[in-house]
Amino acid sequence: MAKVFTNLAAAVSSNVTKAISLASTSGMAVGDVLIVGDKQMQVNAIPVAGTAKVQRGMNGTRASNHASLEGAVFGDPDDFRVEAGETQLVKGGGVGYDASAVLLHTSGQHNINVAGVGTMTLAVPDAADEGKRIDVVSSTAQAHVLTVTGGHGGGGASFDVHTFSAVGDSVSFKVQNALWCLISNEGVVIT
Repeated sequence: MAKVFTNLAAAVSSNVTKAISLASTSGMAVGDVLIVGDKQMQVNAIPVAGTAKVQRGMNGTRASNHASLEGAVFGDPDDFRVEAGETQLVKGGGVGYDASAVLLHTSGQHNINVAGVGTMTLAVPDAADEGKRIDVVSSTAQAHVLTVTGGHGGGGASFDVHTFSAVGDSVSFKVQNALWCLISNEGVVIT
């Protein structure tokens, strides 16, 4: 199963240990990993749609407060294993953008939270970015546009414009040989 990106449907305090409200639990299974921010949890039950009963504080993380609409990601534990050469495990939460912007070259999840249409740019990576991996996720149902300078994989103008349309649409890139290489696409139109 691929990772599924969603958002918290309600704030979570550090003392809540059981039920987490999510915008979607579609595709979630008992035993899945749920990551919010840099905090990891294990899914123990899905009693109703949109609610996951979890064990918090997995793999050395500690329960902490999380805001409503904070980005989250879930999937099979194997989906979160660090591959040889990767610089960082991709996490939920990460960087949020409330206005059009140039994306930071920071490994992790990048949430497009723009209320209207967001125009985002992913600049050409440099040697220091080698091995970095980012997931760009739409948190709003808008026609956000992400332009990857030079196109992903160096493909130029035929592979540079990425259009999102729904909450959860996402693309993932990894820097290889100083190029942003596309490694997954969920619902994003590339032109």
